[in-house]
Amino acid sequence: MKNFSTERAEGHDSKGASGSKQRTAILIALASALSGCKEPKGNPDSVPRPQSVSVPVASAKGSLPPMCDRNQRSDDSVRLEGEVKAKVLCVVDGDTFYVKLNGTGEVADIRIWGVDCPESSPNKKCKKIEKEGGEACASQNIRGKKTTQETRQLLSDPDITLEPPYKNDEKRKLAYVRLSNGIDLSRYL
Repeated sequence: MKNFSTERAEGHDSKGASGSKQRTAILIALASALSGCKEPKGNPDSVPRPQSVSVPVASAKGSLPPMCDRNQRSDDSVRLEGEVKAKVLCVVDGDTFYVKLNGTGEVADIRIWGVDCPESSPNKKCKKIEKEGGEACASQNIRGKKTTQETRQLLSDPDITLEPPYKNDEKRKLAYVRLSNGIDLSRYL
């Protein structure tokens, strides 16, 4: 029996992907590749942290989750272990969103493991990339907003599963994310 990490590394879907799921996954991968998400470089925790406590609630299945208030804040004490069922509350940008954990009701700030999307607003990270000779911040923001919209569409069914391995820190949690239809969001962004 293969462990979870081996299945991911070899590209196998632990739920046994059907032809339809594979086609959907390929389309998602293509759309995401065109939007500019890439493997992260450096410290994935360098994005500025939100500061408040208000939590908007995502609407019914099929509608887009709301954008998070930039002052959003999560329960810093949340520790993720094993598979965790959750509901998407709101989306920050293309690779970060807030969830309410089923069972405990705790709110967690989730960053999609292995994904680094362009910045959707001018911030320190965006300006640093530009200053170091990278893409202009304004250009990053255009692609970042497009990626954020695509992530909102992918999360239109708010029921998701967070899967290990996790990186639990005081500010946000890095996790693999599986959509309710079985698509591994981490793998296809």
